[in-house]
Amino acid sequence: NLNSIGIEISNAYYPKYQDWYVKNGFGERPIVKNASVHGNKLPEFTGFYPIQIEALKRLWKALHLGLNIPLEYPKRGEKWCKTEHLESIKGTFRGFNNHYNYTTGKIDCAGLNMPQLLEEVSNEL
Repeated sequence: NLNSIGIEISNAYYPKYQDWYVKNGFGERPIVKNASVHGNKLPEFTGFYPIQIEALKRLWKALHLGLNIPLEYPKRGEKWCKTEHLESIKGTFRGFNNHYNYTTGKIDCAGLNMPQLLEEVSNEL
């Protein structure tokens, strides 16, 4: 993308792969329950390892400090932005967002509370 940086965070999503992670020495992934995306409740799924979240926060901090990318998540009024609201800010938003912010066909990164994590990074500065 000409105006963005894409970051992939590996996660198998489906709990049926949990045994593979254990068998290969990675340990069990957290299970996310009661998550929803675009108003749809999702079935239980595997979440990110805490080490992945910490690495992501360090990366965001480096991008913020090195490239002056604001530690912001899309907002509309006082509510965190959902897909249908992003159409008006495509191309002008500066900050961090999820794949699902751009299309209702995506659920990644469901269960990742980006506003909270960005606030945590901001508080560390």
